[in-house]
Amino acid sequence: MPNTEQTQPNLCFNLTATFGIGQDTTEAVDLNGTVLMGFLTPASGLTATSFTFLASVDGTNFYPLVDMSNGNTLSAAAVTNGKYYATGPLNFSSVRFLKIVGNTNQLTAAKTLTLVTRPVA
Repeated sequence: MPNTEQTQPNLCFNLTATFGIGQDTTEAVDLNGTVLMGFLTPASGLTATSFTFLASVDGTNFYPLVDMSNGNTLSAAAVTNGKYYATGPLNFSSVRFLKIVGNTNQLTAAKTLTLVTRPVA
């Protein structure tokens, strides 16, 4: 019988989303065959306390990501520094390009989120 490592794709931590100084939206991130499983916030200095997600299939036109089960825009509330936030991977399974929007500008320094993804099997 196979071990867990032999049957489950490994998590990846090589993609990041950065809020530039004075920006409330990250640059576009190409998930390129992976699905978002969660994200890690920086240890300090992140000014946003909630996020919403924008999705795109072409990397140019971005739209709010909506959960079809309830019609709500996907968001992460009560975000703080130095935490790992798990997302619902089904909501991100068809997303190729992603932007994250914070509820406030990143005023004094750029801050980067580490995206936790898994290859689509």
